[in-house]
Amino acid sequence: MAGSDLALRVTVSAVLGAAVVYFATVLFPAIHNVSLSEGFDHILSNVWATCALIDYVTGLSFTLPYFWLRSPNAIVGTIVVVVCFGMGNVVSVALFVGFILFSGSSIREAILPLNHPLTAAPNTKTWGVTIFQWVISIIGLIYWVFLIYSVVKQPVSAGWTFITADTWSYVTFVDVLTGVSMVATYILVRELRSDNIIAPLLWFVALALLGNGVTVIYLLYISAGPMAGRSLDEVFLWGGEPGERVPLVKTK
Repeated sequence: MAGSDLALRVTVSAVLGAAVVYFATVLFPAIHNVSLSEGFDHILSNVWATCALIDYVTGLSFTLPYFWLRSPNAIVGTIVVVVCFGMGNVVSVALFVGFILFSGSSIREAILPLNHPLTAAPNTKTWGVTIFQWVISIIGLIYWVFLIYSVVKQPVSAGWTFITADTWSYVTFVDVLTGVSMVATYILVRELRSDNIIAPLLWFVALALLGNGVTVIYLLYISAGPMAGRSLDEVFLWGGEPGERVPLVKTK
């Protein structure tokens, strides 16, 4: 492992780890002090808090398939998916940090472990991708419609005041931000090159401003564009052939 890659891994892990730690300091006191049912009622009483909840659910379109596909077998995958769904990004981002620190020979390989030549691995199991695209399209549509509704219904400032004053609404908001930090890392590692800098940064900015509705758009983009006709494993986990696996290095 090169020193520069190790430094990059540690830096990225530290940033993501800080997000996880902060989320934990918000989540566990909330679990102790306010019942989930009461918190859920509070969230549904405000459009922006509800929008944050929908944002979290939309983010699962990345989280659940990614960690299922990274799991060694169906039993482990089921356990991981259930825990990630139930506990949120305090678990999923911690697992993501574990991949970054302890797997692969580079940060790219740690996040995107598949590197076989696509031409040597024809795949006809695209029905799974088709179903996935339909499901996340519906989820994404719900997100964008409700986001627009929230903008029309209530000023953002009023929604922010409610979220910061309500325990579980704020937990949900922090959960979303923690998950967005993971997806942003994934996109930057996957897309960033010395000859491809602007597009990944635009994805990053859009994700930071608009949340997981952008995650859905990105997943539809890679599954219907660069990875069209490939399996769901390749859509999520293929990081390029060996000569393409180091970010910010020209490959031509």
